[in-house]
Amino acid sequence: MPIKDSFKNKYRQLLGLEESQALFHAIEDQAQHHAFRLNSEKPTALAALKSFFPDPLKPAPYAESAYLGKISGNSPLARSGYIYNQDPSAMIVASVANCQPGEWVLDLCAAPGGKSLQVASAMQGQGLLVANEINSKRAKELSRNIEHWGVGHCIVTSYRPDELTSFYPQSFDCILVDAPCSGEGMFRKHQAALDQWTPDYPTECAIRQQHILQSALQMLKPGGRLIYSTCTFAPEENEAIVSWLVQEHQLKIAPIDTEQFLASVSHGRPDWGSVEGLEGCLRLWPHLNPGEGHFVAQLIKPISPLHSSQTKIHTKTSHSDFRSPNKQEKELWQTFSSQCPLKACVQESNGRLFVKQNTLYFIPQGQESIPLHSVLRWGLEVGQFLKGRFEPSFSLAMAMKDISSMAHLDIDQEQWKDYMAGLTLKASEKDGWYLLCLKGMPVAFGKLVKGTIKNFYPKGLRFQAKN
Repeated sequence: MPIKDSFKNKYRQLLGLEESQALFHAIEDQAQHHAFRLNSEKPTALAALKSFFPDPLKPAPYAESAYLGKISGNSPLARSGYIYNQDPSAMIVASVANCQPGEWVLDLCAAPGGKSLQVASAMQGQGLLVANEINSKRAKELSRNIEHWGVGHCIVTSYRPDELTSFYPQSFDCILVDAPCSGEGMFRKHQAALDQWTPDYPTECAIRQQHILQSALQMLKPGGRLIYSTCTFAPEENEAIVSWLVQEHQLKIAPIDTEQFLASVSHGRPDWGSVEGLEGCLRLWPHLNPGEGHFVAQLIKPISPLHSSQTKIHTKTSHSDFRSPNKQEKELWQTFSSQCPLKACVQESNGRLFVKQNTLYFIPQGQESIPLHSVLRWGLEVGQFLKGRFEPSFSLAMAMKDISSMAHLDIDQEQWKDYMAGLTLKASEKDGWYLLCLKGMPVAFGKLVKGTIKNFYPKGLRFQAKN
């Protein structure tokens, strides 16, 4: 794909003739690299991967449980939330964040969700993850990916960053801002990014990035980590933005440990900014690294003498949409949970069960008080109470970490295709709810009635699998 002359002139001046030519060649002529991450929290994850992907696995360089290659999004692995296809360079952001179990984490510009899923795995079901996306259509895709990955401690929202600040003032241990940018690093992957680019576009994006970051800083705890990243080469959006964060907001650049990665990386360019320490940031160039272009920086918010870095602050907005289960609902849930305990899906100490209308949710501590508008997912949707019975949700099946305590039925790949298409299956076991599993992978719940497994796969997700 031909690159605009104005872009070439800019990077000849910045990089010099030889390196700029290598960059242009990578954009115009070289093939893309593909990678995917394995959901290590799923039952028998690695064995399931190898059963469908028998070729020798080659690790991707910037994340754990990540491999080079591409797997169809309609494969059993993807449909069951076992893998997520992602550009290898994009994985470096969540690796740098190094989120820990029990932390409060915000992914402010989260769609389609790759970084949120990687962070969720690192948190091991403990703490709180808020995944936010302002674009409502992209937020729905984010919510679906969170559901398939089986995340039970995540709230998915679709607020403007400045709206979110009133709910979470100085609340998060770590905030990821993978900012909307000029997309120079995506030229090889997205023709639209190349077509949209103008010499002034990076500066326009930098102004928007500053507004987003100002909101992020209001939600970051003193002493907390800000992980700022873009998929552009532009110094205006990278070293210049980091310099602005240091000079205007007194953040401190925390050098990123590069020994954790399996491939060499490039460092930030001090001559492209105006503060010390920019070499502690990282750059990935498509002519030097597998994957597309990326920039990532880690910064620390200063601690005020009047503020304890261990204190989480959370504004509560009272409303009555959520309530505790009533007596009948408790009994119905206890009957079902005797064969499908909640601890097989989530860390029970990390939240509580609430009912909204007729739906049972497991909501991370304190999050039931967030205003309802623009929230797409409340932790884990457990199931519904319908006319004196309990019906488990698809989300609960996807969140299953231990299938040994749940009555389950093994199905083969042909049966899986039928179920994905909305058909019923036959079985000879006794009536009741079963977790359907393909090669040990939870697929969905099914209800066996007189030899027929009724189909409870969500209608909006059904599809005709190819042979």
